[in-house]
Amino acid sequence: MNPYPDVNGNGNSRTFSAKSTGIGNGIGNDGTSSDAETHGARNDQQALNLGEGSEIDTPTVVEMTNRKHKRASAARRPDLIGAYRLGRQLGEGGMGTVFEAVHTSLDKTVAIKLISAGKEADQTQIGQFKRELKALGRLSHSNIVEAYDGGFADGEYYLAMELIDGPSAGQILSRAMKESKFLSIGIAAEIVRQAALGLHHAHEQGIIHRDIKPSNLIVDRTGEVKLLDLGLAAFESSVQDRVDASKEFAAEKPSSSAIGTIGYMSPEQAAQGTAIGRQSDLYSLGVTLYKLLTGRLPIEASGTGNAAQMFVAVQNETPVDPTVYRPEIPDGVLELIDRLLQKDPLARPKTADEVATALKDFAADDLAAAVEALQEDDTAASAGERTAVPVNLPTSVPGTQNCSRWTRNSLTWGGLVISLTTALFANWIGRSLNATSSKAFALVASEQNAIEEAELNAAEMLRSGEWEFRVTGKLPSPINTEFYENSADLSSDGLVLVCSSSARQDESMGRADLWVFQRDAIDQPWSSGTNLGPHINSEHDEVLPSLFDDGNAIAFTFSDGETKTAMVIRRESRQSAWSEPTPLLQCTDYQPSVDLTSDGLNAVVSRSVTSWDLFVIRRKNLDSPWGEPIQLGTSINTYLGEVSGSISDDGRLLVFSRLNTNPDLWVAIRDSWDDEFLYVRRLSDVCNCPGFEKHPRLSPDGKTLYFSAIRDDDPIHDIYVASLVRK
Repeated sequence: MNPYPDVNGNGNSRTFSAKSTGIGNGIGNDGTSSDAETHGARNDQQALNLGEGSEIDTPTVVEMTNRKHKRASAARRPDLIGAYRLGRQLGEGGMGTVFEAVHTSLDKTVAIKLISAGKEADQTQIGQFKRELKALGRLSHSNIVEAYDGGFADGEYYLAMELIDGPSAGQILSRAMKESKFLSIGIAAEIVRQAALGLHHAHEQGIIHRDIKPSNLIVDRTGEVKLLDLGLAAFESSVQDRVDASKEFAAEKPSSSAIGTIGYMSPEQAAQGTAIGRQSDLYSLGVTLYKLLTGRLPIEASGTGNAAQMFVAVQNETPVDPTVYRPEIPDGVLELIDRLLQKDPLARPKTADEVATALKDFAADDLAAAVEALQEDDTAASAGERTAVPVNLPTSVPGTQNCSRWTRNSLTWGGLVISLTTALFANWIGRSLNATSSKAFALVASEQNAIEEAELNAAEMLRSGEWEFRVTGKLPSPINTEFYENSADLSSDGLVLVCSSSARQDESMGRADLWVFQRDAIDQPWSSGTNLGPHINSEHDEVLPSLFDDGNAIAFTFSDGETKTAMVIRRESRQSAWSEPTPLLQCTDYQPSVDLTSDGLNAVVSRSVTSWDLFVIRRKNLDSPWGEPIQLGTSINTYLGEVSGSISDDGRLLVFSRLNTNPDLWVAIRDSWDDEFLYVRRLSDVCNCPGFEKHPRLSPDGKTLYFSAIRDDDPIHDIYVASLVRK
């Protein structure tokens, strides 16, 4: 008997219980194939004998990586496994290691997964693995990765498969977002359309995937999408009966733990005890489509966003309308997303094939060319996903190259590292070296961050020490000019921008005026800009604007040279006129700098005490009076003076200017609105270059920062943009 243990090393797609979540330390990287039509060979002694196994929950990565037999097996591993000569290691998961390998007789390159057969091997998991392989052997589809060979040789269980030369859908999205772009609707639709075809085939064979997400969809160089990783698959009763003729196993039973990837689970998966069917996969496919189109998840837990909070949120909260992030999504795609994300499984499409048909009219005709064009636009390897609203930045930024060397490493937040995901497939081998070979099995490895970067909290990212703000560019023309741009702020949907600019002599009402720029969609250019006119812009200065209330309200500071007053203007819609300015605050002492959260209910203000200090004020709703100002602690306020503070919507991240000889930007972190800021640091030289930096404005999620700065080789005040990236 040649049993196989369960292999699935993806640290983010495991069995999650409400009590604990296991995240492990695996290492993964992309593999490339020199030949996608490799055929394996084995003799009768290597043929697989698949018996019955036991139904258990997939173990966490932490549990698997603690097993001692991995180290012992690696120490004695031969260079030759059966007919395969091992090459470089591609990755390591909880229960196995993936290598590039060459079939010595065929001279074909494959990826091969090796699983130790030591004494510590978990026989229960081996039984489950064998049972799953019998069902997976039924799959044969162009949108499911092709399998080659499997067997037992030289003390190792091995699984061989093609090396797919291409990125995952998650990596494609990362590249687009890194360049401050959305993934085109055609690319997203075509990726999900092809994935739906492969998923439909799996469903027709009675197999439920349970882990559909961007990192499990690979696009090869021909533009064909391959569905990966059925390591968490469940079986419908009809298939279960065929898999286990002895009837030891019934249909897939409800589990007391949620199995899948947090953020992509259906409500019934998150319920941890509810039986799931094909419509669960369709929900996850809907989340995947939503993510590829917007860069966001439809439901995101507040606070720390842990597993328990996500389970509750997915079951009870309404998904955010995707047009909030991207208004130009076609109505047909919006209708499909709405159906896929219904809480009631019966309200979703009946089949994955129906999803593929619905996306056909919106899909890119040549996916390979579209992805290649996107890759050509990418100037550096992308390792993360941006959640900030794109602002159409140039690729070259004057004055930033001398600040710091821009480098990356493979580490992720909190010491987590890229872990190995696996997929298990089987096919009949029609052209093997031995005609008696009957079944072939395959493993597909792909890399996936242990936690989706787009779902991380900005405060936690900075606190981990693995992330920092880096300047990614300046706001484009016509926002930045040859004159002095004092400060700027962007609406939460990225379609409205307000800027304070000095000395635009053709239209300026005074020394610094407010200008508003708008655009119809994220990927569209900005308008030429509108001066808000003499009823708002006086002969004095209007500076430090802050947008809130969906871009329909602006707080700003009016200065006549002697006094400074916080004012507010409003409009009914983006097509209507702005109101006359009125005072924002009842208390006149807290005026020089005001920044509001996007809902307009929280503000950071400054006041001169012994020096300039920062305060926070809050209110219950837009019509309520402001509460009493709360002075921030001594970790923030010092004798040097602190001004121009900006806070994220969750209240956990604060960026402010400290008045040194050359003002610099500082960051402070806390756990909630009710806690003190304890982590306070000067932003690195990547942001604080020679010259000075001031007037920061944070995006609502805290992951993008806008500020005014002067650079050595660019002595004009311009608005720069910095984003959270890995160090």
